[in-house]
Amino acid sequence: MSLKEYAKKRDFEKTAEPEPKLPPSGKGRRFVIQKHAATRLHYDLRLELGRTLKSWAVPKGIPFKKGEKHLAVEVEDHPVSYIDFEGTIPKGQYGGGTVMVWDRGTFEPLSKAPIKELKSGKLHFIMNGSKLKGEWYLVRLRDEKQWLLIKAGEDMKPVSKKLDDSSALSGKSMQELAKGDRVWQSKPSNQSSQSTKRKLSRKPAPLPAFVEPMKAKLVDAMPPGDWIYEIKFDGFRAEALRGGSEARLLSRNEKDLGGKFTEVMDSVSALDVRDAIIDGEIVALDERGHSSFQLLQAFEMGEKRPPIFYYAFDLLRLNGKSLLNLPVEQRKAELEKLLQEPPDVIRYSASIENAGEDLLERARELGVEGLIGKRVGSRYEPAKRSGAWIKLKLQQERPMSFCRSSGKTERTIWQANDRFRNEALPLVTTVSSLPNQIRRMDTRWSTSPAGLSRTPRRQGSERSGSGESELAACRGSEPFTIG
Repeated sequence: MSLKEYAKKRDFEKTAEPEPKLPPSGKGRRFVIQKHAATRLHYDLRLELGRTLKSWAVPKGIPFKKGEKHLAVEVEDHPVSYIDFEGTIPKGQYGGGTVMVWDRGTFEPLSKAPIKELKSGKLHFIMNGSKLKGEWYLVRLRDEKQWLLIKAGEDMKPVSKKLDDSSALSGKSMQELAKGDRVWQSKPSNQSSQSTKRKLSRKPAPLPAFVEPMKAKLVDAMPPGDWIYEIKFDGFRAEALRGGSEARLLSRNEKDLGGKFTEVMDSVSALDVRDAIIDGEIVALDERGHSSFQLLQAFEMGEKRPPIFYYAFDLLRLNGKSLLNLPVEQRKAELEKLLQEPPDVIRYSASIENAGEDLLERARELGVEGLIGKRVGSRYEPAKRSGAWIKLKLQQERPMSFCRSSGKTERTIWQANDRFRNEALPLVTTVSSLPNQIRRMDTRWSTSPAGLSRTPRRQGSERSGSGESELAACRGSEPFTIG
């Protein structure tokens, strides 16, 4: 009876899983079966024996017909408090995937010495849960980690598909649990023990409170004085919150975005911090790596999921300290340091100081939607539009028409055609010629003697479609217009 293996695989600074503590008595007789969508879907059978949960992974689930045998692989003992645990483990972590409390209840060993019987390689027991009622055997094979779970007694009617996808704890489906905005984490299997000791020395922190985002004032020209400039992203403003094992992703109106953008939630949960508040933007990238708000809109309307990234441009809190009163350049420096090796889809939004009109011209050439300016030395002012942040729009907004075209698969035609920008017509859009709103989002800007330039991490081709082909694609369909 030991929880050493359980503790070895988990980082309790990050995970909300129960710590490896043994209860004072071991007389409980509870069981839980957790449905676990990890690398492969399986069911985890856990029996309270002694002061831990003896645990087996059952790839094919629980057998219902008398004599039916399913392989059960013995895994590490779990603490008894694990009985009520369900949630999402980020990808790349130990056991990454969605966990549901599929069934729970009590069990009755048909032996006076169940622990001794289990050690000998066999256990006969009755389970009485909300879904399962009946007798089963656990029989060990030659490999001491491999067992057979065998249905004993009478046949049991199989659980319906609807009930199979319903939590005995919350009533939620696997899909609903996967979209939840609370995430728990386990330690990556390749994490060093030295790193583990460093993290375990930190005290857990609660999830910090939402801070209403600072707003930018629209201006027509660059103001005098010392300013830094960043790309104006064409996406969804989002605030990422981390506190201990919990994480949230909220819109500027404090609406949950974590369920919709799970890859961002996974990355926020993987940050090596005690707690943090990050201000940024969720963007969608097309096949060449270009930003596209239209792809986000298409995704909202049920189209194919585009590559999603979170561009972080401000840091409001870090490891127990508020950074709101620090100057913007210092907050940016702390953020860049935090994201030197960013997890998965998080990107640091770089900036340029003391730029002139050449920046505007270069940004126009690249098709950037706009620029955000921030006064050097300014503090973060929640919910305010004080003028310490400004925005310069470089692309004019126009009504846009959308239509559908048929090919091997039907798809929504989204792309704006620059050919009609100077005409008094709405823009007709197709997906075949995405414009260069931003040639490459995943990039660092820099200045050179030749003017503003940048160094992309990956190269992408550029192309544009003809107006005639765009209009031809819409013939015979009924377009609709927004704007």
